[in-house]
Amino acid sequence: MTYYRFPENRVTKVLAFAAMFLLLVFCRDTYITHWVVNLEISTAITMGVVCLTGVAFLICNRRNLKAVFTDRRMLLLAAAVLVALVPMLVKRDWQMMYFSILFCICVGVFFSYFSTVEQMAKVYVLTLVPIVLYGFLATYVFLPLLELGLYSMPVFTYDCGDYLNYGLCWVAYRNTYHYFRLYTIFREPGVTQFFLILALYMNNYWITWKSRRTYWGLNILFAAAVAATLSTTGMIELMLLIPAVFIDKKLYRDKRVVKLVIAACAAGVLALIAIYLQGGALWAQVWNIVEKLKNVTTVGSGFARFDSIVENLKLFSQNPLLGTTVQQTMHNPGLIEDNLSSSTILFAIWGIAGGLFHIACWFALVWKKNSTVITSLMILFLLAFSINSQGFVADLFIWLFPVMALSERVLPCLPGKRPEAPVGK
Repeated sequence: MTYYRFPENRVTKVLAFAAMFLLLVFCRDTYITHWVVNLEISTAITMGVVCLTGVAFLICNRRNLKAVFTDRRMLLLAAAVLVALVPMLVKRDWQMMYFSILFCICVGVFFSYFSTVEQMAKVYVLTLVPIVLYGFLATYVFLPLLELGLYSMPVFTYDCGDYLNYGLCWVAYRNTYHYFRLYTIFREPGVTQFFLILALYMNNYWITWKSRRTYWGLNILFAAAVAATLSTTGMIELMLLIPAVFIDKKLYRDKRVVKLVIAACAAGVLALIAIYLQGGALWAQVWNIVEKLKNVTTVGSGFARFDSIVENLKLFSQNPLLGTTVQQTMHNPGLIEDNLSSSTILFAIWGIAGGLFHIACWFALVWKKNSTVITSLMILFLLAFSINSQGFVADLFIWLFPVMALSERVLPCLPGKRPEAPVGK
């Protein structure tokens, strides 16, 4: 493919990380968006970052504007407009959600003009590193020191409990349900796991680092962070991802890796024993995971997610071609909690075309020629499990990499003049 790149220098690299940082901090599912500012301000900042990037892009490519606007990426953009807006227009369902989702897809198409998936993934993964490290520091160092009485700070009370705001980390305090679970910048641990699992997947399947130490260091950091969320969904995904990577990349042939895995398993067992012996709130959180798994089809958050899938598919069956209204889907009286299944929400509000578009994007991101069918299906399942644990439909990061992957891997296969080979993977 032809890429219309920004000049490569220190300034553009710094600006790329700054832009990714702002897109992460002010995405729809951070505690900053939910509690500190509001959705309108966060959306304005996100759109501002994208628009400034767009202006800079047009200036840098002012001599190639005809090529930019006649590029086959415009076909992908046109397809997105059709699947997003035709159902809205035909149903006369005048809701901003359609435009919110379309905006996320447009950002993915736009970013694919100047970056490969691998290059964007590197920026994403490295931007998450300081956020995760600071999250560990705030949750497991600053919080215990506060409880020892070494310092004090304001406690904020919301409908979900008491919290401490450490700037780039939201920490549950004392009797709050999510006490001692890793939040980082996101609104709850169940959301945090998605961003971490996505980082783990990109690190293992899209990014090539010069140093193996970087690769393993990032894997250990993000895997530990997923475990620290104590998210049932995250734990299941981690137990699927580790063997999938281990088998797919034939890591069992490396004795050092086998020793590392054995050491990690032993450390995990010892940690569980220590938590059990200590008891208290942390053991209650661990035991809660077991209870959720036991009662997944009857009560609890697991049942709420299962219920969301069932109810959304019922709505989809009523109008498979165009789907139902956003109001019917998101405020369905049949739901026992919020609607938490992103993929089936898209089928319910967009109909068959929009739902298949969503699946095609994720399929393009996951399917690899050099991977076995079993491991590809495992990866697809665990990512689907992750994104269907919350209502992520209008979050930028459920669309960014899948849309870029669809652009990078499918558009060059379309008939016509053969484009240049993509840079990177």
